[in-house]
Amino acid sequence: MPRFYMTQVIQAVSDEVFRALAESAPDGIVLVNQEGRIVLVNLQTEKLFGYRREELLDKPLEILIPERLRGRHRGHRAGYMGQPLLRPMGAGLELFGLRKDGTEFPIEISLSPVKTEDSSLVCSAIRDITDRKRIEERFRALLDSAPDAMVVAGQDGRIVLVNSQTESLFGYKRAELLGQPVEVLVPERFWKHHRGHRDNYMSNPQVRSMGAGHDLYGLKKDGTEFPVEISLSPQHTDEGTLVSTTIRDITERKQVEDALRQSEANFRAMIEGTYGVYRATPEGKLLMVNDALVKMLGYQSEKELLARNLATEIFENAEYTPLSFDQPGRQKQFVRSEAHWKRKDGKTTTVEISGRSVRDETGRILYYEVIAEDVSRMRGVEQRLRHVQKMEAIGRLAGGIAHDFNNVLGVIVAYSEMLVEKLHDDVELSPLAVSICKAVERGGSLTRQLLAFSRQQVLQPQVVSVGDHLDGVKEMLGRVIGEDIHLSIIRGSSDPRVKVDPTQLEQVVMNLVVNARDAMPNGGRLSIETAEIEIDEDYCGRNPDASPGRFAMIAVSDTGHGMSPDVLSRLFEPFFTTKEQGKGTGLGLATIYGIVKQSGGHVTAYSEVDRGTTFRVYLPFTREAIDKADLPSTERVAPGGKETILLVEDEESLRSVTHEFLTNKGYQVLVAENVHQALEIAEKTSRQIDLLMTDVVLPGESGPKLADRLGGARPQMKVLFVSGYTADALVHGDAHRSDFAFLSKPFSLNTLARKIRTILDAK
Repeated sequence: MPRFYMTQVIQAVSDEVFRALAESAPDGIVLVNQEGRIVLVNLQTEKLFGYRREELLDKPLEILIPERLRGRHRGHRAGYMGQPLLRPMGAGLELFGLRKDGTEFPIEISLSPVKTEDSSLVCSAIRDITDRKRIEERFRALLDSAPDAMVVAGQDGRIVLVNSQTESLFGYKRAELLGQPVEVLVPERFWKHHRGHRDNYMSNPQVRSMGAGHDLYGLKKDGTEFPVEISLSPQHTDEGTLVSTTIRDITERKQVEDALRQSEANFRAMIEGTYGVYRATPEGKLLMVNDALVKMLGYQSEKELLARNLATEIFENAEYTPLSFDQPGRQKQFVRSEAHWKRKDGKTTTVEISGRSVRDETGRILYYEVIAEDVSRMRGVEQRLRHVQKMEAIGRLAGGIAHDFNNVLGVIVAYSEMLVEKLHDDVELSPLAVSICKAVERGGSLTRQLLAFSRQQVLQPQVVSVGDHLDGVKEMLGRVIGEDIHLSIIRGSSDPRVKVDPTQLEQVVMNLVVNARDAMPNGGRLSIETAEIEIDEDYCGRNPDASPGRFAMIAVSDTGHGMSPDVLSRLFEPFFTTKEQGKGTGLGLATIYGIVKQSGGHVTAYSEVDRGTTFRVYLPFTREAIDKADLPSTERVAPGGKETILLVEDEESLRSVTHEFLTNKGYQVLVAENVHQALEIAEKTSRQIDLLMTDVVLPGESGPKLADRLGGARPQMKVLFVSGYTADALVHGDAHRSDFAFLSKPFSLNTLARKIRTILDAK
């Protein structure tokens, strides 16, 4: 459209020429004086507005504008008239025109100055933009249907059109963005990059995208930034090239990509840190290995490991064969096959391997892709756990045998003591009776060791210093091992204290020293070391019978002939021994195991053939004060008494001999074989019951329960528990109380008489 910016020319031509030019213009031409009244209109104006020319002359220009828009038009013209040189020639104002029939239509008005000899006039060029607006509406509707934000900008970078998605995405109203530079939607730090990209695009207008290869962010009205991807495309118009910008919010995609990258990194770290990965041919040639596999096998680099042949140098015992990985029914994959690998240092490690075979188009195997997990530690823990479970089962069996055997021994020891007393003057028979007593004593020692192993004995714990205790027995240990073995006791920097039965602790040390002596028949070195250590969860994971905490450690090491792995696996089993027949019962180490476990600790052993053995005993550390040792009693044994004793024993032979013995000692004895009979007897008797002597384990209710029921009505009654074994919590917890005592089976009759007299005489 021709614009009337040529004021100088118009002033030089005649009015007739100006009218001729105006009549030939395609737009409506209206010449307005300084008062805003029309002085000239052209033919196109008549066609646009439906007026005849004479109807418009001397009328205000606002007659062609709807009343609601007249103020806006007057302001625009007044501003233009006030500073016409500061305003661009031909700058258009979009309004609506008002036809004579009252209909409205979109127009664009452009103003130009016209200088005459008499005055200054303003020429208004009025263009009907109905078609343009219709196209814009269609284009805007098209833009609004797009899933992404779309912004159309002119060559100067100012926004001329946005869609509804742009409003939603950036938080602006459409009117707030029109006329603004595109950079209002971009953080300031990206302005230079954005302008440079747009300038490059304008010089070479091809569809390009921004955001690929680097991060680009959009800026919302509230200042929030979010990742975007921007695509540009040209729109050619009569007024120049417009740039259509598609803006896509990629926040969700970035989150997914970041999560995927993190997941991949985590998976890669897990694989690299936990699983060995390799690729190998059916012949065993390694094609690829990861760092975890290199470390698993103890090599220094991937290159060093790749030089090895998997089939001949890594797998043990010809385990690597194509059939191992391609068995019928497995198709292309194999899962969790166990194998044994040789490390660089010569040691064997157990692995579980899973993978697949990769084939060519003919079905021939090219290579195997395999993931390997080192399960050596897991298998070791499983083996130790099975060992612990086996020891527990053997312990329960041993305890049961010892309990029943103690009852038999109790009867034998009682009658043999009676025979010794009656045959005291018989030179021929008295030695036979004494021999029976000695045999019973050896049998009792055997059952006590079984009870120690099965942890079913009653302990008398005291707080002792481990170092002081070892110093106290050092001289005795020296006599046991002989002169050809050098003994050294190494005390740690701290002096750990433990709460144990001192006699049992002495037995543990003695058994270990005797074992070490027997392993060094030609002499050697024996060391006993103490230390205070902290056991953590990681150690407990490798040793199922250990628990975390602070412990006193006693290590007994020798330079003897050592033991094989097979012997080590059965070391603490009762009656297992590698010694010659008659040289040992096989209960020494089993006894140690039971004592230590019952004291809340654990014991380990390490040995190599011809390189010696080390036992480590761990006992719970305590901060309690050290107990003072009780002085042994020097009182004479009382021969008997006249008090009333309620005897409760379910073993008939033992009950009978005990009844006979106590009666002979002068006591009044009431006898019951179970709790029910004992309660009936106690209810019917008119006598005062001075002592309840009961087995701990009885049919039905236990001995401690019986003591509770009878003791309520008889506070003066004393209690003596007897048993071949007990794991009863009441006895363990209350063994120090003054109203009852404990006596282990088998016991001699003299021991029983002394014990009863001590209890009854106690105040």
